[in-house]
Amino acid sequence: MGRALPLPGLVITLVSSWYGSVVGATQIAYKYGIYNFFALGVFWYLSALIFAIFIAGKLSSSKVLSLPEYVKDVHGPTAEKLVLILMFIKTLPVPYIMALSLIVSALFGFSEGVALIIVMIVGLLMCARGSLKAVMLVDFMQFITIFSGMAIVLYFCVSKLGGLDYLVANLPEAHLTVGGGNDYHKMMLWFMVALSSTVLSPIFHQRCFAAKTPGTAKVGIMISIIFWIISDILTTLGGLYARAHLGEGHDAHAYLQLMSEILPPGVLGYMIAAMLITAVSALDSYTFASKSLVVNYYNARGSAITVRVYLLLSLIIACGSTLIAMNLHGDLEKAWLLFESAFIASLLFPVVISLYSKHGLSAKQFFWIVAVTFLATAIMEFQQLSTGGSVVLIAIALNALVALGIMLSRLKL
Repeated sequence: MGRALPLPGLVITLVSSWYGSVVGATQIAYKYGIYNFFALGVFWYLSALIFAIFIAGKLSSSKVLSLPEYVKDVHGPTAEKLVLILMFIKTLPVPYIMALSLIVSALFGFSEGVALIIVMIVGLLMCARGSLKAVMLVDFMQFITIFSGMAIVLYFCVSKLGGLDYLVANLPEAHLTVGGGNDYHKMMLWFMVALSSTVLSPIFHQRCFAAKTPGTAKVGIMISIIFWIISDILTTLGGLYARAHLGEGHDAHAYLQLMSEILPPGVLGYMIAAMLITAVSALDSYTFASKSLVVNYYNARGSAITVRVYLLLSLIIACGSTLIAMNLHGDLEKAWLLFESAFIASLLFPVVISLYSKHGLSAKQFFWIVAVTFLATAIMEFQQLSTGGSVVLIAIALNALVALGIMLSRLKL
């Protein structure tokens, strides 16, 4: 967008792109209660605030178009290619394909496999779109519909079921605690997921690169946090009402079922449309971000990407995301935690060091720290298929210690 994205546009597209899975958020709130507000809320606000204060201005004022290109300036082309590959995989819209497939499955009664194939086709169509302006049109519709829709659901919940007294009387005790019955490993892992997803997110990077000024990028993120807080309050309360009203056994479609039981037909249709737009908006943003990483790599070298390569890239994004989603069986929390784990452990600290210390790690040290940590963490985590987080937290600690140790050893004291 020629570094001309104004503040209102930045806020709308950032809020919409970063908040695309009402199904996932309400699913976690249904299972664990107010834990959702911390796991998918507070930790992300803190991470976004860190990004706004320490990173947004640095990216906005730079002349590059992507984080891999930034790494190239510090560590060379080999490190750039490694970061490009890992961030391309990390940005695949797996949770959003899952969220959209759950809505399609609930609406039409399709099996999980059929719903995912339908959504894969939608994903391919999303990949055909080619600009941030096109993405922003969907983001604007999502911004309006989802806030109004969730507020309407909450209104009918309170008027038909009752207020806070109803929730306290009908919810398990653990649902009203911060941990929701989960151990501290999982809470810590969610914080690292939030920090990593924010610092390493091409969604954030694109918006900061497109902003008019570094100040626009910083202020835009801070205003966005206010809207995210409102969103998370609405989704958490929605999940709590679903658990209180429906009881156990409705993990995948609890919020949708709650809507079908308390909303009048016309309002129900509006809310279903809002949820579909929300899922499609996030899917659109993430497929665009995945493509842009590769397209910018070619553009930086003065060569345009061919139509054949572009279509192949779109096919890889849609099919690859769908194949991963098929093996996670609708568990959106597992998708977020499991899919992010290896990227948190390998990329977070080396990339942060690169942003602030161009002489902190040599090119070879950067490459091997990232590559070895990613492979080791991915193998261990997928073998145990656990969302507990102990393996990942250990890997993160070791990665940080090695990276910081090397950096300190290179300082001229």
